[in-house]
Amino acid sequence: SSTTYLVDFGDGSPTQSLNHPPPATICHTYTGSSCVSNAPGYTFSITATNNCDQSVDTIFPVKVYAGPTSNFTINPNPACVNSSVAFMNTSTPGYNNQCSQNGTYTWNFGDGSANVMVTNLNPQSHVYTTPGTYTVTLIAANYCGGDTITHQVCVEPAPTPAFRISISEVNGDASSKK
Repeated sequence: SSTTYLVDFGDGSPTQSLNHPPPATICHTYTGSSCVSNAPGYTFSITATNNCDQSVDTIFPVKVYAGPTSNFTINPNPACVNSSVAFMNTSTPGYNNQCSQNGTYTWNFGDGSANVMVTNLNPQSHVYTTPGTYTVTLIAANYCGGDTITHQVCVEPAPTPAFRISISEVNGDASSKK
């Protein structure tokens, strides 16, 4: 038989052409959420063609959701003790089962302070009161799962002068000593 099968996954990826008999299982990895431009889902189709006719079968909707991807930047780094440090949440939110980008972001600043949980990408700020290197953790989560990332921030002590200046007038001259 000269039956062929054309498989379209509905996500813009190349179609797949198969000869008879087709495999029992057809695998495909969707690389993006169906929420972005195809809500409520992708349309999978398989077309069987031979010399006599053509037949099409579809599956709709193929719903593909995505978990978030955590990321953030720190400014400044290194930072000074008792000064505000900004943490910019640059995470990719993903899509939940309602095609919403709702999720939670949990910050741990690594210094024993309470975790901060928010539901937006707004930047966070934190003040470190003791010099050291701190591991900052951000957990992004939604209906589809979670993702964790860590970065380190170096907090330096305030500079301490290592000299003294003593000005004395001797015969009209000013001098300094270390």
